[in-house]
Amino acid sequence: VMVQPMEPPEEAQANQPGRSEGVGLKDVQDFFIEFLTSYSLGRISNAHVVKADECGAMSAECTRLAELAARAVDFPKTGDSVRLEEGELIPKQYPDFMEKVDKPMYFSKQAIGIMYREGIKQCSEFDETNPADDCDSPAERRSAEMDPLLIMPGVQEDEALGAQSDALCAQWNQEMAALMSQFGVDSETQLFSGAVLQFHRS
Repeated sequence: VMVQPMEPPEEAQANQPGRSEGVGLKDVQDFFIEFLTSYSLGRISNAHVVKADECGAMSAECTRLAELAARAVDFPKTGDSVRLEEGELIPKQYPDFMEKVDKPMYFSKQAIGIMYREGIKQCSEFDETNPADDCDSPAERRSAEMDPLLIMPGVQEDEALGAQSDALCAQWNQEMAALMSQFGVDSETQLFSGAVLQFHRS
């Protein structure tokens, strides 16, 4: 299928950084700190995916984010730092196919979201009313049971303590699932020990 071009390519112009007569250690240190605090290409790219899902790839929001991404990708060469500070461009929630289990999520109504959920259905059962349910790593898609040896005596009899324990356990499981999904690790044991057998994502 030949796709006809719809729009001419954008030519984002980077701001030209100031130049000095010589580059010393202080310049290298300043650039390193600036790079660590200002390199936001990942955040901009994620925001672009969200806005494309919400508003469409040709929306004004996506156009603005594409301009920022074009500048951010050249930041190591140009020194022109870009910060994602515009409130309306920062995602408040993420489509389920991005698997941001540590962030608020929603079911994407676009083709990619529909295909994502259909793919998940082929390999596991999930709650169609909860977008976070189908976004755990493969090993976590099966509900895990608490090891009885880890339950302190008397916790289940104390309603307040039991509720607090359940909340902490749920928080732990959510954070572990997020890390496993981010790094493509199969099990909590591998993540905790560092003895990862295989990474499933680049």
